[in-house]
Amino acid sequence: MLSINGGKKSLDLAPGEFDIRPISIVDPCLRQATESLITTHAECVTRLTKSSARTSVHANRPALSICISVKNRSRIVHQGHALELFPTCVAAIAEAVQELEKTWPESVQLGPDSPNRLTVELVIADFTSDDWPLSQWIADAADGLKLNHFCLEECFSRGHGLNVAAARASSDRLLLLDADMLVTPQLIRTGIESIDQNSAYFPIFRYLSISGALLGLEDASFGNVFLSKQLFNASGGIPEFQSWGGEDDIFHEQISRIANVRREEGCGFYHQWHPERCRHENYLYPPQSDFMAYEAKQATDREARAFAVLHKDWEGKLFLYPDGKMQASHGDRGRYEWSKENVLSLVWDAWPVETLFHDDEDGQWRAEEYHFVIEELTTKSSAREIP
Repeated sequence: MLSINGGKKSLDLAPGEFDIRPISIVDPCLRQATESLITTHAECVTRLTKSSARTSVHANRPALSICISVKNRSRIVHQGHALELFPTCVAAIAEAVQELEKTWPESVQLGPDSPNRLTVELVIADFTSDDWPLSQWIADAADGLKLNHFCLEECFSRGHGLNVAAARASSDRLLLLDADMLVTPQLIRTGIESIDQNSAYFPIFRYLSISGALLGLEDASFGNVFLSKQLFNASGGIPEFQSWGGEDDIFHEQISRIANVRREEGCGFYHQWHPERCRHENYLYPPQSDFMAYEAKQATDREARAFAVLHKDWEGKLFLYPDGKMQASHGDRGRYEWSKENVLSLVWDAWPVETLFHDDEDGQWRAEEYHFVIEELTTKSSAREIP
């Protein structure tokens, strides 16, 4: 960072020659954020150094290990019909690999089975699924793939399953994939190329309807990612929540701090339709409870201001950090601005700006044209219920 007199004066944009000498940052919030970033970077570099060096992809390993954490995604009954989400996912992987093998460049290391054959490993952490046990169908569905399937007896945790799967994966390249996704040859090719360019690739997927029709893009999910095993290890892994939601946002943030991130629509990357209940029915705790606890701790650690929220579209908490950034408990981020008149502007990354006006009588902030009310939480007493 460069500034005039350590940030005491406005930046002079007039052309000319300047005697630039680095001095300490004056603004305490900016200085704290910079020191934290430097410390985090140093810790990540240390972990990268300790990780097994990945100067090149080993020829005796698969070209890619696809890691999946799963609990009861093989046969979901909905309105008298069975949705075979995970078997369809595995079949799509096998078909994509078979097609990709036909055009695979000779310059890329393939795997151990044959010098002319693309080898992809499928690593499955199965939390004792009993809707349609994997032992009854996985071998046939994964034909052509190197299968590494194991069971975990504890309560379901998507993060824990992926961490164990990544540790057991034998490739230097990883794809962390949800069990209800469909992939294509081009997506796998792009992912491997991104890894070899030292980037982490978080592809954006498109939803499918119950009939298979194409729906909208989902650009707020970070649950699927191509990355090197070295980078995965350096990140510290995925939070092992026992409730649905949020661990992918945290992992994406961890990766973004230490690596180049590629983020774009995946060519032929689809999410199969399923009932909403399937998102969280296999977890021990209510949706996002672990994530909200994590965010609350982060807010305390960063001395953030926390607010209880009732919005026409959501409810939960809002955290305003000293550096001008903000985050809602459901994961949406942005920045905020205060005016001299105590008007609060919430500048969301993915949503329109929202403006809240302070009510001196009850201490709450409210939007004028629709229901959106926030009230600050304090360590001494919790906010009363917002009407």
